[in-house]
This record gives sequence, C-alpha cells and structure tokens, in this order.
Amino acid sequence: MAEAADAHTAGDAARSEAALRRALGFANAFPAADGDRIASQAALAEVLSTREGDEAPTLYRAALAACPAPSPEAAALHDALARALALRGQWEEAARVLQAGLAMRDAAGDDEGAALSAALLADIERAAGRPTAAEPLYTRALAHFQRQGAARGAEIAATLHGRGLARLAAGSAGTGCADLTRAVVLLEASAGADSPVLAAPLADLAVAQAEAGDAAAGATFARVLALVERQAGAEAVELVPLLQARSGWHATHQRWDDALADGERQARLTATADAQTRAQALDGLVALCVAAGRPERARAVSAELVALLERELPADAPDLAVARRNHAGLGVGR
Repeated sequence: MAEAADAHTAGDAARSEAALRRALGFANAFPAADGDRIASQAALAEVLSTREGDEAPTLYRAALAACPAPSPEAAALHDALARALALRGQWEEAARVLQAGLAMRDAAGDDEGAALSAALLADIERAAGRPTAAEPLYTRALAHFQRQGAARGAEIAATLHGRGLARLAAGSAGTGCADLTRAVVLLEASAGADSPVLAAPLADLAVAQAEAGDAAAGATFARVLALVERQAGAEAVELVPLLQARSGWHATHQRWDDALADGERQARLTATADAQTRAQALDGLVALCVAAGRPERARAVSAELVALLERELPADAPDLAVARRNHAGLGVGR
C-alpha cells in the first residue's frame, strides 16, 4: 500500500493502479487479511472512480460487504460508493446507498459526518430532478456548518449554492437568488472578488436573475464574463454558455442588437470547436437573426450550418434534414 500511496500522491494514476492491484491480489491470497483487502479495494476503487465501467462500484460493494457495520469505515464506504454511482448517472441507487450511510452516521451521533453526507445526498437528489427532497437536506447541512462559524465558509457557500439551485428548480426564484447571492458574498470575502471559485455561483445567479426578470442580471452577466475572460482568455469557448444565456435574456427584452452581438460572438468562439458545439451556436444565431428581422444574415448562417452538418452527418441524418428544411423555409433552396 505504501508504493500505491506514493504514486497516488505524485499523481501517477497508472503506477498507483498497478500497485493497488498487486496489494489487492496479495490480500486476496490470505483470507485472514480482511482489513488489508478492504483498504485495497477502497483505494483502487477511488483511483478508478472517474473511469467508465462498473469496476469501481463493484470494488466499493465488495469492501462494504466485508466491512464491519455499523462503523465509521462502513459509513465512509457508503459515501464513496454513492459518489461513484452518481458519476455514472445511477441516481436512484446512489441515493439509497447514501441514505443508509447517513442513517449509520445519525445512529452513531456523528454530526460532522452526517452533515457532509446530507450535503452529498442533497446534491444527488437535485441532480436526480428532486429539488424539493434536496432542499431540507441542504438546510440540515447548512445549519451544522453555520454552527462551526467562519472556519466552514467554503462548505457554507457550497451548500448555499446547492440549495439556491434546488429552490430555483422548485420554482422559488426569490429564495433561490437570495441563496446564490449569499454564496457569492461569502466567497468574495474569503477568496477575493476575482477568484475563479466565483465563476460557477455568479453564472448561476446571472441565469436565475434573467429568468426572474431581474434587471440586475445584466451586471451579473458582465461580471462573470469578465471573470472567465481573465481566467481563460477572451477567445475561450468556456464563454459560450454564458453568452448564450445572456443573448436569450436580451432577446426576451427585444434588445436585438445586444442579443445579436452575443450570438455573433458565440459563432466566432466556436469556429474551431467540436461540430456539435459549433452547430448549436450557428443554430442559435439563425434563430436570433430571424427574430430580429435580419433575413439575409439568417440565410447566410443557415447555409453555413447546413454545410457543416453535411460534412459531419450521414446523408439521411434527421438533424441534417431539419436544417435543410429550415434553410429552405428562409427563402433560399439548396
């Protein structure tokens, strides 16, 4: 295990995996070495957790089956297995596993572990499309972190961010925006106004404000775009989702010049992106041009979209057929 730990610390995943497989093989050869086997299974599963396939969850399940329960180790394995399942989109099983681990922590009086498990379960419930189930879990975790004071600022901000998204998804725009705003304020105080950690909550806040019809959305969009530009550069493709959201906000208020400027910038930024990202940007720009009464530009962009799809898709692809039909509807045949 020492070799594996050294390799993992050095960031050498291949060496770490190989060493852990050797350690697991050794532990399997000695039936009495249950502790070593569990530790090796869990460590190898962690290394494999972001890799496609079921090996990581299988290893975690095997470790759980052999681990004495209830115990802190078993609770930690429940959390780890739930994370691996969530990475694979297996939300229902991830939630069930995590609920079992949370119950174990509650029974043991482990308030810290229970708060962390509750926050993770809230993330999983929200990702599974159950925001009303997520909200009380976030609130429970938040109460624990807040009792710890300023030292838990990062956890408080992350939990507010998650609860804000859950509230927005449940239709509570006011309280959702309030949580996101509090998260941003906390992160500003702890990390600075230009910290990269502000990008995600600011982006979510801008979108939420836009959807709620809040005029503050314009300033929030401008701020997060500037922040991402400083981090990744003015030509970064990471700007595209933000520009897409802001162009939609401008279009809602019929600010067509601003909407088109953002749409055109998306098209420029995706010029060398993958075909799907490029096609989405062009398709969005066509729609903006039509809505803004710019038929010539709409036809030109539509022709570019059709040409792109003709290069990338089979001749009978449904998306290509739709693009051709839409192009013909603009008044220009192929």
